[in-house]
Amino acid sequence: MWGISGALYALFTLAIFFSVVLATLITLFGPGIDPQNTRRGAPHTSSHQQFLLSHIHSGYEETGLLERSRPNGQRVRLFYRFWLPKHLTNERDAKAIVVVLHGVNSHSARNNSFMVEVLQHGFQVAGIDHEGMGRSDGRHGFFSSVDMLVDDAIAFVDMVKAKYPRKKVFLLG
Repeated sequence: MWGISGALYALFTLAIFFSVVLATLITLFGPGIDPQNTRRGAPHTSSHQQFLLSHIHSGYEETGLLERSRPNGQRVRLFYRFWLPKHLTNERDAKAIVVVLHGVNSHSARNNSFMVEVLQHGFQVAGIDHEGMGRSDGRHGFFSSVDMLVDDAIAFVDMVKAKYPRKKVFLLG
């Protein structure tokens, strides 16, 4: 049978092997910022295109990326969008801004039926895709922490308030 030194050597070898396997799996599939986010460049679905044409001024949504830092030094780009109601010709004519925060494994354009109601009543809609969701950076469905989600939401609301200083801003989500 095995001697004590042989058993220790076998355990040590197994520990090294499993450590390498675990490190490889975390590197390939673990949390972090996905540098090749294919979701961002994906074309709009036909239902989203129809929504834009039917309910958004000029069938156009203003989009952009809000860049945020993470405690590990990485930067994440969060996708956002603004929708102006079809019946308004100018952002100044909107009653207020409704900032929409979506749920887990969703995105800012997911709840279009509710958005139709908000838009028809003359409100402009601003939405952000949380880290790891929609067209934002991050591993799909993963976010660093709830604290980061809250900080990102606050930063987005601050950005909206700076963009529209004379408008009331409401938060939904």
